[in-house]
Amino acid sequence: MTLGTMVSNGGEIVKSGITPQELYENRKSWHNYDCFNARQMAMALEVPLETAHKVWQLHCENGISSVNYTDKNYPQCFRNIPDAPLVLFYKGDITKLENEHRAGVVGSRHPDRDGIKICEDICTQLAQNSVTLISGLAQGMDSIAHICALKENADTVAFIGTSADKYYPAANKKLQQEIEN
Repeated sequence: MTLGTMVSNGGEIVKSGITPQELYENRKSWHNYDCFNARQMAMALEVPLETAHKVWQLHCENGISSVNYTDKNYPQCFRNIPDAPLVLFYKGDITKLENEHRAGVVGSRHPDRDGIKICEDICTQLAQNSVTLISGLAQGMDSIAHICALKENADTVAFIGTSADKYYPAANKKLQQEIEN
């Protein structure tokens, strides 16, 4: 599963039970929420609802789903984060985040031979023991973790820093597609 750019909340938005539609309609009052900076406020005030609908259509066309904090399918592990993302955009099976046995893998984008071998050994053993491997799909150690999980037919989750319809780094396009599948 790949998770695209996440929108942070400010805690109080979620607690208020406000719907996404209400949030949009009341965007002029976003200054009441600490989670929106001045740039986000300015952008929100400029975006017409038609543009938001176009983005929604683009997501539908590209198989991008979303789940907001108030949805029952929102991953429990994210609810424990103090400033949990208000919305998760994703492709794939979001329930992969619910595996109680999961490990985050981060490391060098340019590992040496020994680092690669160690990462492969650890990730392979974790994957063989049904541990969901979670990383950022960057080149280097992140990619190694995802590749090891796929080789072992284990679950893997890739957090990406772009929209879920983009491929970055471009060299990982095929890997991202394999993870999504």
